[in-house]
Amino acid sequence: QPTVPKDAFPTPPLSRESAGPNTTYELKTFELKMEKGKYQPSTLTVNQYDSVTIKFSTTEENADLSIPDLGLYQTVRQNQIKQISFQATVSGTFAFFCRQACPENKVIQGTLFVIPKD
Repeated sequence: QPTVPKDAFPTPPLSRESAGPNTTYELKTFELKMEKGKYQPSTLTVNQYDSVTIKFSTTEENADLSIPDLGLYQTVRQNQIKQISFQATVSGTFAFFCRQACPENKVIQGTLFVIPKD
């Protein structure tokens, strides 16, 4: 598993809340959009153990999001928003990409960084 860059800093989430009074992780929500043939943003960075929700949408006819190392896959149609949720239990660098519903049959990819807890 590739390591996370030393200067990695968490992506500002759309929303954030504590997971509870005795926890150190947070519930974070991000927007990820397939737009003009690429993911916006193309990089997401979270802290290990954060509970993450990605609101996935597209301006294209169809799109999908695959994060195979985390066992995640979601398809979406134009003007539709679907949520993908997971807990970032493993630190490292994870590729995400378009697997089947790729605009113009292009290879479209991005990166998820999970910063390890000290």
